[in-house]
Amino acid sequence: MSDDEKEEGKGKYNLLKYLAGLFKEIGLPGFIVVIITFIFLTFSSGTQKEEFIDKWILMKKVEETPFPFIFVVLILLFLIVFSWISCRRVHKLDKGEIKRLGEEKSRLQEDLLDKKLNTSGK
Repeated sequence: MSDDEKEEGKGKYNLLKYLAGLFKEIGLPGFIVVIITFIFLTFSSGTQKEEFIDKWILMKKVEETPFPFIFVVLILLFLIVFSWISCRRVHKLDKGEIKRLGEEKSRLQEDLLDKKLNTSGK
């Protein structure tokens, strides 16, 4: 295997590592938005970008065909609900971990001091 092939493989690995970190930070909905935006900005022409802005951001010509807009609203609602559910799940896991760490810390302090500590009981 040549040095160029090794560097190319390392570059692909670094890209995947970066994308995995991005996914971990912003979640699935944010990752989807970032990927779609990147693809659109990279591969679309100026005319396509103008048409997209006129139709989907400025909402011109909604009266002609309202069905695509209804579809977009449903997708956005789905993403909002999915984000809310995933945030609740992560928050619940974080609360459990914080409680576990507090209990572990208290147990270790009691073991080191050889006496029962007074706690608030929360």
